[in-house]
Amino acid sequence: MPAEVPKKTFFKKFWWLFVLLLLVIVAISVIILYVSRNEEEGSNFFDLSSKDSYSVLEDRFVASFLPDSGAAFKYNSPTIVDDYLYLGTSEKLSMEGDHQAAYEGIHDNYFYKMDLDLNVTWQYPLGKTMVISAGVLDSHKNIYFLTETFVLNGEPVDPNNKDARNDIFLTTLNLVSLTNEGTLRWQKQAGEANEPWDHSTINLAISADDKIYFGHTRFYAYNIDGELTWQYPDENMHFIGFGSAPIIDASGNFYFVSPEAAPIDQNDSNETIKAYKFSSSGALIWSSELGNEPRLGEGPTQVGGERVNSSIQKQRQSVSIPSFGIGERALYSLVGCTVNKVDTQSGDLLWSLLPEGCTGGFIATPAIDTQDNLYVGTKSNLESTLFAISGDGTLLWKTLIGADLYTSPLLGNDNMVYTGSETTDQGKYYKIDMRTGEIQWVIGRAVSDFSNGSGALYNGYIYIGVHLMPDDTSNQPKKTLFKIQADTDAYLAGSPWPRFHGGNENTGRTE
Repeated sequence: MPAEVPKKTFFKKFWWLFVLLLLVIVAISVIILYVSRNEEEGSNFFDLSSKDSYSVLEDRFVASFLPDSGAAFKYNSPTIVDDYLYLGTSEKLSMEGDHQAAYEGIHDNYFYKMDLDLNVTWQYPLGKTMVISAGVLDSHKNIYFLTETFVLNGEPVDPNNKDARNDIFLTTLNLVSLTNEGTLRWQKQAGEANEPWDHSTINLAISADDKIYFGHTRFYAYNIDGELTWQYPDENMHFIGFGSAPIIDASGNFYFVSPEAAPIDQNDSNETIKAYKFSSSGALIWSSELGNEPRLGEGPTQVGGERVNSSIQKQRQSVSIPSFGIGERALYSLVGCTVNKVDTQSGDLLWSLLPEGCTGGFIATPAIDTQDNLYVGTKSNLESTLFAISGDGTLLWKTLIGADLYTSPLLGNDNMVYTGSETTDQGKYYKIDMRTGEIQWVIGRAVSDFSNGSGALYNGYIYIGVHLMPDDTSNQPKKTLFKIQADTDAYLAGSPWPRFHGGNENTGRTE
């Protein structure tokens, strides 16, 4: 009889299961190690171990950068010159609550020069001073930007009651110039030291012949050596509530929008808002009163799943930067919820429009297409809306976004609008059809809010920062500057104003 064949042991019979299990364990370990290492090195993988159902960032987020200090890019639009990015960090400090804690929580700020993959070439340290404008470069590649330095006023309101304190932020505005190698050339104070308000965002413009313009309590013109060449108005008058920026036409004339100048002893802003045109020598060519209907209270917010009406009442504001229409024949200027079109030659107000259903107000700068249509969104909480308006003042379409649209839109050569918002369930960065207002895609569920400023489109990618509050305790990733893949390589061909401040150089003139 043949010998009996021994039965296979369990291991010999199912050896492949053990091998498969071992391979799975090794693979999981490698993935965990890779993700954690790349998070430390600032790659595209984030720790999303929170209650939120985020997995990883969408593939369109191809690179990201987090400053060592954790600072954000609230007010600063990237400038791109010769394949380098220039921009600085800033945050928004609450004017309510514990000011001392807010001040101590300011992250260290920097001005950066980076390559297009967000690798830092150099960084200029600013401490608790914030950059509140986009950078601009002169013809020699020197860099200029505005900063805001905060201090606390802790003087007692009542000298007989030491517990009654007037703890408010005091701020000083400075114009700063760096070399292209990142060293300080000079710094000049603009306005008074320790002013009792937050400057927020005030952008520069620079002419083709290297004249630097910006507004504050007065409108200033500097040369590139830091010399103040003239200012408007004179010492007996001043602007109150200036929050816009100038733009420059092909002849070197410049335009800005501001509340009408007030006597030096007046502390409240005038309700009359004007557009101004000056020659390059500082001569006033015209000023024109703009349509300025008080904006309605902002839309409701959502608290604990409930809609809560906003406490903000009717207000006027003029913080949106104006834009040129086709051929620089018209100036588009937004005041509150009112859209104005002004003839650049005569200063005549051609029309004013309060778009139907508009609440809150326009913070962003409009983009203008080849047909003189403008695109811009509102800050109005759950009622925040992106509007498209024709050159004759007709509402073309409106798309409800449902989160504040501080970000200025840009127009791609694919006939799409690209813009960012604050938090929504779907995401925070949008591609929207220019012709219909239909949303094509939304990305960015796992990033912080896109806020003041604008993205810059270059070679198929959009560069844009997000706003991260200093006291942010959420589980959202704290990357603050992103490189996002777009669906077009360039801005809309023939557009007179496809993006905030005219183009990627942020000069305030057509590039």
